[in-house]
Amino acid sequence: MYSPTNKLQMSKRTKHCSKEIQKKRTEIVITGIDISELLKQWKQGILSIQEIFSNISDNIKRLQSLDPLQYAWLLFHSTTLIGSIMYGISLLDNDAKIFSVPWYNMVIISSIMTYGIVIYTGAVYTERSHTNSAASFHEDIERNVPLCRILKSENTYLFIYACLWACTHQSIIKISSFGIYSFLNLMNHIIFELFPEHSFSVCLAPLAKYIEGPLLIMSAHLDLLAIILLAKEAYAQKSLYCLIFYLFIWGLRVEYSDASRIAISNILVLINSLLFNNLMPQFVKILD
Repeated sequence: MYSPTNKLQMSKRTKHCSKEIQKKRTEIVITGIDISELLKQWKQGILSIQEIFSNISDNIKRLQSLDPLQYAWLLFHSTTLIGSIMYGISLLDNDAKIFSVPWYNMVIISSIMTYGIVIYTGAVYTERSHTNSAASFHEDIERNVPLCRILKSENTYLFIYACLWACTHQSIIKISSFGIYSFLNLMNHIIFELFPEHSFSVCLAPLAKYIEGPLLIMSAHLDLLAIILLAKEAYAQKSLYCLIFYLFIWGLRVEYSDASRIAISNILVLINSLLFNNLMPQFVKILD
């Protein structure tokens, strides 16, 4: 039977149901906002992944466009760098099996092949020209670089160094320069040519420019130390051929290498300081 109490109870139930419905609606709205934000984040993540894969595909295409000789150039430079490091480590510990590999010979062979490729690509190049004939076509013209320019190239001097080190005793000082040159060549090629727009390359570019000069000067000092090693070998073997040949090539290289001239200047400054500050008698200094 219908009564005011029942009516009051029904009104309370309806109010309670309406509150629950509003609460559920607010929960749905709130969860909807969370889901939309998650979807936005997922979309941004998917876009970033797509950018990464697009960059990887661009880099792969750039690598595929390299000339076969460039692949060989990269391979031999990498072998020279790794071989130089491993040979230096093997001098400290010869027990490990990995150090039984002839790293020194690998460095020499890789250096000869590397600079042989550079000399070849620099000595002979192909120029494409248009002909204005009736049937126009592209003609490949091979032009030879003058021999004097080849002989003045520093790559030629390094090629001769590598051939000379193959005929002399093994020493870490002799191959350290090749390891430094390979490191600089690989670093500059990767940063400035292969991936110049990559953020990692942009960050490392100033560092690469900064360390290039000191490393070249260090290599020039190692070339000076090689003269002492060859003089010692010449005295032991009673033969001056390798020493004279090295001095001749080194003298030609000094004319075109700023780092070599800086190394000579540093040695002269050192000798001057030793003579006038330590070895010269005190009465001579007083007279001056």
